[in-house]
Amino acid sequence: MADHRPSSSVTTDQAQAWALALQVVAVTVAGGLLGLLIDYLAGTAPWFLIGLALSGLVGGVIRFVREASAMNTAAAGRFKRDHPQVKALPDEPEDDGPAPEDPPDKSTTT
Repeated sequence: MADHRPSSSVTTDQAQAWALALQVVAVTVAGGLLGLLIDYLAGTAPWFLIGLALSGLVGGVIRFVREASAMNTAAAGRFKRDHPQVKALPDEPEDDGPAPEDPPDKSTTT
């Protein structure tokens, strides 16, 4: 019987994607907990909680976008290397000349 397990690069990519997603959550929760602690000690509830949780969320999303972009670039390079017979799609569609004009509206002609 054939073995249908994914290749190790696929599982590595999946592990990296899960790590990125969980990191966004972890940084947001850590910021919130730190803000909660500061609010408790300073008596300023809920301002540090909100501020640090939002800061963690923004930082986590920025890191997520950067890492995901790098992973996408690496995956595209591996695909090009592994499948040289596949031609890349053009970046822009070919120009077939000017678009045909609509016929004049008969209701507006005199």
